[in-house]
Amino acid sequence: MTFDEYKASRVAISNQLNLSRQYSNSVVSLEPMLTISNFDYYKSAKFLEKAEACLQSARIYLMHGANIIEFDCNVPWEYGYLPIFGLRTINLTTAIIWYNNCFDHILQIAFLAFELYRDLKDFKHDMAFEDILRLCSYSNFTKIHKKRSNDTNFSELWTIIEDCHTALSNINIWANYAKHKGGIGYIGLKPECPYQIFVGEPDGKIEARTSEFEPIRLDADQCIPELVSGHQAICDCISALVDFIEYPKANYTIDENGRFDIPEKSTYVKIQAQQ
Repeated sequence: MTFDEYKASRVAISNQLNLSRQYSNSVVSLEPMLTISNFDYYKSAKFLEKAEACLQSARIYLMHGANIIEFDCNVPWEYGYLPIFGLRTINLTTAIIWYNNCFDHILQIAFLAFELYRDLKDFKHDMAFEDILRLCSYSNFTKIHKKRSNDTNFSELWTIIEDCHTALSNINIWANYAKHKGGIGYIGLKPECPYQIFVGEPDGKIEARTSEFEPIRLDADQCIPELVSGHQAICDCISALVDFIEYPKANYTIDENGRFDIPEKSTYVKIQAQQ
């Protein structure tokens, strides 16, 4: 590979990783209004901000992980390619976790905008905000989807979320291994564990003692296109969510006497909260 080819490959991957600017371009200016007219939309907007910041972090780590060389001041070349490859895998794992976190924020955007936590039996009216956020999960969204199966607006929202969830299916599996199981083992970084421990019980049952701690094996270069596709899916999902929520419709007017005319939520919020 020549230097020009290498440079072109860096530009190519950067061009595929679009920047999502929904918050800065169309929502941040609405925040003072949202705090008055629809505080749920305001809370949702803050998690939109977090989602895009999270996506930007994932993008940076993915670009570093896709980089096949490194500055000598960071990883001296005299040690060979393995340390550079090790640094790449650290960056790729970090990108995987950040992309997984983006999906959590996407759920939170919708969860808060439409007060979907009110659909859950575990919700209590005196709950702290942090406790409400703990109710926000994909499994609970699935329960709400079943409960609102005849709600066409929720079905539209569910399609937006489910399309993103499907696109991130492998990334979510990898992140689950990184955070909760045996981690991610990149092919070529180090050899697989040379042993497995099985313990037999008197009733004949055999327990694999080490299986829960075995990492998932990934090819670093082959997982990059999956991460690029995941990035694009998150951008599309965020854009679709902002279009669906329609933050500007919460705008109020002030009459000649200085009184606020705040629109009723029922006139513009597409998914009405359970009371």
